[in-house]
Amino acid sequence: MENVQHGVTESTPLLQPNLNCDAPNRSPPKKNRADEWRAGWRRHLSQWSALYVCSLFILLVDVPNFLSEVPKLRMLELGLCRDYYAITDPSVIGHDGSVPEHLCKVHEIQSALAKMRGILGMIEGIPGLILAIPYGVLADSKGRRLVTGLSLLGFVLRDIWAFTVLYFHQIFSIRAVYAAPAFLVLGGGSTVISPMIMAIIAAAIPEASRTRAFFWVQVVLLITELIAPPLGAVLMKALGPHFAFLTAVPLEALAFVVLGFIPNTRSSDNVPSDVEGTEGDENQSANDETTNQNSSKVKILRTLSHLSDNIRQGVHTLGSHKSLLVGLLALVVAKMARPMLELILQYMSVRFGWPLAKTAFLLSIQAAGQILLFAVVLPQVNVWLINRMKTSSAANLALTRVSILFLVVGSLCMGLATAVPAFIIAFFGYTLGNGFSSALRSLLTTMVHPDHLSLLFTAIAVFEGISTIGASPLLGLSFSVGLDIGGMAVSLPFFVASVLYALTAVLLLTGMSTESCPTEA
Repeated sequence: MENVQHGVTESTPLLQPNLNCDAPNRSPPKKNRADEWRAGWRRHLSQWSALYVCSLFILLVDVPNFLSEVPKLRMLELGLCRDYYAITDPSVIGHDGSVPEHLCKVHEIQSALAKMRGILGMIEGIPGLILAIPYGVLADSKGRRLVTGLSLLGFVLRDIWAFTVLYFHQIFSIRAVYAAPAFLVLGGGSTVISPMIMAIIAAAIPEASRTRAFFWVQVVLLITELIAPPLGAVLMKALGPHFAFLTAVPLEALAFVVLGFIPNTRSSDNVPSDVEGTEGDENQSANDETTNQNSSKVKILRTLSHLSDNIRQGVHTLGSHKSLLVGLLALVVAKMARPMLELILQYMSVRFGWPLAKTAFLLSIQAAGQILLFAVVLPQVNVWLINRMKTSSAANLALTRVSILFLVVGSLCMGLATAVPAFIIAFFGYTLGNGFSSALRSLLTTMVHPDHLSLLFTAIAVFEGISTIGASPLLGLSFSVGLDIGGMAVSLPFFVASVLYALTAVLLLTGMSTESCPTEA
C-alpha cells in the first residue's frame, strides 16, 4: 500500500514520462495569450463595431459634402456674376459663360450671394423640421437603416439637380437651384440623418464611453474637413467648379455599400402589440378580401393613434425635465458651427481679399488643429473632470459650460479683428469651443431612459431643424445687411453669433444641472 501511494523505487526514472512530455512544450502559454488577445479583440469589436461602421459611413457622406462646398460656392457666385454682367458689361463673359473670379467680388454680387445661400440653408432645414417625428416613428418600426438610406438618396438627388441647374445655365435660371432641397423630403436631410446615426452609436456604446465615442465622431468629421476642402480646391482648378462638384455624387453613392453593414436598430418598446395582432389577423384572413380591407383600415388608424400617443408621451417626457429642455434649447446654437464655416469662406474673400481656394486651405489647417483637440486634448480633459467630479454627467456639464464661453469670446473677437493674423487667432480660439455639441449630447443621453434614446434624438432633430432653418439665413442675411452698411458692420454675423452664444451660456450656467439624471442615481 505504501509502494502504491508513493510509487517510487530505486528503478524509478528521475524524469517521469508525463513530465518529460510536457517539459519541452512551452507553447501553451503563448497560445493562451493569443486566445486572450483574440477574445479581447472580439469583445472590443462587439462593443465598438457600430461606431467604426458608422464612422466610415459618415466619412463617405461628409467628404463629398465638404469637397463640393467650394465648387458649389463658386458655381453660385458665377451664376449671379454672369447675370450681373449680362446687363452691365457682357464683354467680360467668356464664350463658355465663365467670368474671372476677381470680377465677381463687387458688392452687388456678394450681397446677392449671401442672401441666396441664406435662403438655401433655410429651405434645406424645412423637410427635416417637418418630417423629423414621422421619420423617427418609421425608424422605430422599420429600423434606422431604412431612414438613413432614404436620407442618403435625397442627398444624391439634391446634388444632381444642383449640378444640372448650374451647369446648363442657358436652359435653367439660377433661381431653379432653390428646388434642390425639395429632394430632402426623402429621409429629411442632415437634420434627420445626423441624429439617426448618433442614436445608433448611443444605443451601442455604454454610457461611460459615450462622450469618447461622440468625440471620435467629431474627429471623423474633422478629418473630412481637413482633406475635403483642399481636394475640392485642387479639383476645381483641374476640372472647373462644375465637374469638381459632380465628383461628389459617385462618392456619396459609395456610402450605400457601407449602409448595409450598419446595425438596423429600432426601439424595442415602440411597436404596439395591437398593431402586431392586427398583422396576425390579416395573415389568418388572407383569403377574405373584405376582412383584409377592414384590417388595413384598422391598422392605419391604430398606427396613427400610436403616433399621436408617441408625440404626447414625448412632449410629457421632455416637459417634465427642466435641464433636458435647457439642453435641447442650447443645441440650437450648436448647429451654427457649420454655417459659420461656410460664411468664413465668403467673408475672407470679401473682407481680406482672399481667393476661395486659399480660404479652403485655412479651413483645413483649422480642421487639423481640431483633430488634435478631439483626439487627444478633450478626451484627457473629460477623464480628468470625471475623476475630479466623480460622475460623467457633472464632467460633461462642466465641459459644456467652458466650451460655450470659448464660442462667445471667439466669435466676438473674429468680428472685432481688422487684420488677417488677428482673425486667424480668434478663429482658432473659437474652435476650442467646438467640443460643446459632443459634451452636451452625451449629457442629454444620461437624462433619459435607454429605451427613450430614439425619442431624445428625434427631439434633437426637431431642435436642430429649427436651428438649420434659422442659422443659415440669419448669418447670411446679417452678412448681406453688413455689406450694405459697410465698415465694421461687415462683421455683423459674428456679433450676432456671439450674442446668441452668450444667451446660451446664461441658460447653461443658471438653468441646467445634473439632478435629473436618473441613470446615475
